[in-house]
Amino acid sequence: MPVRVNGDGSSKRLTEGYPFGPLTSLKAMPGTPPAIVSACRAAIKSAAARLGARRVNAVSAGPMRPYQAGLQAPIYVRIEYARQVREAKVTCRLDAARRVTAVI
Repeated sequence: MPVRVNGDGSSKRLTEGYPFGPLTSLKAMPGTPPAIVSACRAAIKSAAARLGARRVNAVSAGPMRPYQAGLQAPIYVRIEYARQVREAKVTCRLDAARRVTAVI
């Protein structure tokens, strides 16, 4: 495993394959309105904060679709924690009043 020597003479192991560069921004796909993405992001941020999330980003991942009496919106989400970053495409379910009811 590679070793990096710091300026003070100490050394530190580097993990192979770990992305050391900055994260690229999420690529939005048109379809879900910004207000809906924002509401879904707020719901995710609320749940993730309890687990130590430092930052939550979300963008549209395509058009909304009808679901029962409401809608479901696909969104891309990135959650940044102190030591890891999680990224996924999720479905945000909304009721007829466009309130978030679930994120799956």
